[in-house]
Amino acid sequence: MGLAGPRIKQRIPSDPRNLTWSNDRSKFGFKMLSKMGWTPGKGLGVNETGDKEHLRIPHKQDLLGVGANKKTVDNWLDTT
Repeated sequence: MGLAGPRIKQRIPSDPRNLTWSNDRSKFGFKMLSKMGWTPGKGLGVNETGDKEHLRIPHKQDLLGVGANKKTVDNWLDTT
């Protein structure tokens, strides 16, 4: 066995973009925003110019922490 770890087969879910979850109108956040006057398709904020879609989160393939990348890990002395 070499230095590389074992290969792990990645499972692709039936709904990789989680559209069924994001379109579910029975969730707590959707109900709360609706009670405050928000309607789907409008932006957030007083002028309704805020984000109209949910945040996109990249799938992490490594064991680094949140927000860390290979460049910051290699240059840890430069950040002190």
